[in-house]
Amino acid sequence: MVILPPGKLILVEGKIFKAMDGLSKLPVYKSLVPSTPELEAFKDRPIEMQLLVVRPLSWVIAAAEKSGVKVVEWAPPYIVQVWEERDKYWAPEAVKRREERKEVLRKLGFS
Repeated sequence: MVILPPGKLILVEGKIFKAMDGLSKLPVYKSLVPSTPELEAFKDRPIEMQLLVVRPLSWVIAAAEKSGVKVVEWAPPYIVQVWEERDKYWAPEAVKRREERKEVLRKLGFS
């Protein structure tokens, strides 16, 4: 996404899970601004890169600082719900339930 407030150009990439993917894309997008016809009128403005993430993990923040990217926590309720459901998958009780289900299926001949 491109945001054009007065005096600068902001490039925004949002990621729910794969922050490194977003982080690696932003410098590429920045390098393309001068050669993008739709942005030609704005190519002399300072460019700010922002990565929207659900939870700003320490390694993401460290890598972003080295790349000149600002990390912004952005998590509307529906995104938080997706994030939390993913984390439940690896909870010990969820792993145990999956193993129990696999065992039942195996005993029934569905291996």
